[in-house]
Amino acid sequence: MTTAAVIVAAGRGDRFGNRGKIMTPICGRPMLAWSLDTLQAVPAVRDIVIVVADHTEATVHDMLAREHWSKVLMTVQGAELRHESVLAGLRVIPDDIDHVVIHDAARPLATSDAFDTCIAAAQEHGAAIVATPVTDTLKRIDEHGQIIETVDRHALWAAQTPQAFDLARLREAFDHAATLRQAVTDEAILFESMGWPVRIVPGNRENLKVTVPEDLVFAEFLLRRRLDAS
Repeated sequence: MTTAAVIVAAGRGDRFGNRGKIMTPICGRPMLAWSLDTLQAVPAVRDIVIVVADHTEATVHDMLAREHWSKVLMTVQGAELRHESVLAGLRVIPDDIDHVVIHDAARPLATSDAFDTCIAAAQEHGAAIVATPVTDTLKRIDEHGQIIETVDRHALWAAQTPQAFDLARLREAFDHAATLRQAVTDEAILFESMGWPVRIVPGNRENLKVTVPEDLVFAEFLLRRRLDAS
């Protein structure tokens, strides 16, 4: 079975305060480069498609010209909404690909083991996502900030990427996406809406998503520690 990867790198970086977030340096290299390094080393991944925004396309192409990742098939422009960007990536995946693994460029610390395990689980079960159990106490509030209830965190997991899927089924789920009455914040939602099972692969809390500037400090610390240990 063959697998392609779609790296979603088309975000606007509003909460980060920098539209070029995915090219922000971490340990001296662009954030996006770390995910490319990892996917380049994952044996199951044959092709990589990078979904970029119009405001980062030129800088991403400059980086690809400076460094060589042989698995990068192409870049495509994304859209306003995340699921539309993912769909743009899916449309250019070659027809002989069986599975796709989707990853957010804003998670530069995802390990090759996470990709390997997630892809293997998707090949066996049809779909799998990396996630971690929720450990904080969760509160539901009203529009005034008043607590309504404490949410039972038993069996609650926080979804991450990578997320891997049978490609034909994911495309079919996208065809039905217009009927959903909820925001499509990850691709597992599409599988769930079809009644198809999605397997959880236990992840690592170090696989953080760089969303606000403070996250960059943690990412730099964790990556530096990983590099020093290697």
